[in-house]
Amino acid sequence: MIRSFFVFIILLSLILFLLACNQVEHSNATSLMVDLTEGKDSRPLSDEVLSLFEFEKDKWSGEFFRFSEITDIGLMPVKKVSLGYEKSLFSNELIRNRNVDHFKREIESIVNNLESDSAGRPNSSIYLPIVKELGVLNTYKFKSRTLIIYSDLVENSPIISLYDPESYHALETNPDSIQKLLENHASIPDLQGIRIILVYAPQNLQNDERYRLVSSLYKKMLESHGAHVEITASL
Repeated sequence: MIRSFFVFIILLSLILFLLACNQVEHSNATSLMVDLTEGKDSRPLSDEVLSLFEFEKDKWSGEFFRFSEITDIGLMPVKKVSLGYEKSLFSNELIRNRNVDHFKREIESIVNNLESDSAGRPNSSIYLPIVKELGVLNTYKFKSRTLIIYSDLVENSPIISLYDPESYHALETNPDSIQKLLENHASIPDLQGIRIILVYAPQNLQNDERYRLVSSLYKKMLESHGAHVEITASL
């Protein structure tokens, strides 16, 4: 009797271990950061964000979604939505479809509620929140990990103001000095296997030139730590 109990415990532990491994192997982590200091010009559409989740190809994969705002404050609360991995052979498809629809509605609600938020703020703490979020993604061992950043990336915080003529000149002529300054404030973790998408559509030539410089800085800096970085005007 005791032997049977121990065999049962071992088998149960093995099953739970295999399920946990499957959850990791068949799950994706997606993090969205939106810069509220830019007013409404740098906001995602819910359809854009939902296009990242390819449920038409695979409705059974696990999805872990994180959302945070970039503001004049270094650390902001994170909203989370998750959909666990399920094996199609042992699951009810109708229930799964309802769970997928609920997951989508939760994300739509988060993204659509941004439209009535801030009209823009004078300061922007960009670098520290990004590094913090990358640190979280680094702890996940999922099949894929993606960070989408809607921002002009122009730091205007106690670390540095890239609106300051002297700092902007350094960005133009010696971007490595800006990278060193930023990384001295917070080190970037290993980003191997993490995809980062920088999204911003400049509204004029001045913003276009500034964004070209600062996005190039971020691309070089993040890729030096192993990330794959894409720069785009829209998803």
